[in-house]
Amino acid sequence: KIIFIRSLGFKLPPPPIQLSDLKSNVIPSVGVLVLQNFNGTEHIGKLVKLTKDGILVLSANRKKCKITTDLVKWNDASLQGFYLYEKNG
Repeated sequence: KIIFIRSLGFKLPPPPIQLSDLKSNVIPSVGVLVLQNFNGTEHIGKLVKLTKDGILVLSANRKKCKITTDLVKWNDASLQGFYLYEKNG
């Protein structure tokens, strides 16, 4: 998951890093990272579109061994927040 996000050109804190280390720090907008949690399994994807019903999220391994774009409704319990890395100093 993290390798896929880095391959898209996103900067993340230096290794070692766990998805649980990332905390929501921005409002939803196209191009930010989407933090999700599926019954204890953390997940990360790229927000590619905002809609009135929710957000379209590009991610890897949401479906095993596939890169997919899925609609996540605004009230989806898996939605944990939105993130962009900002290196301090």
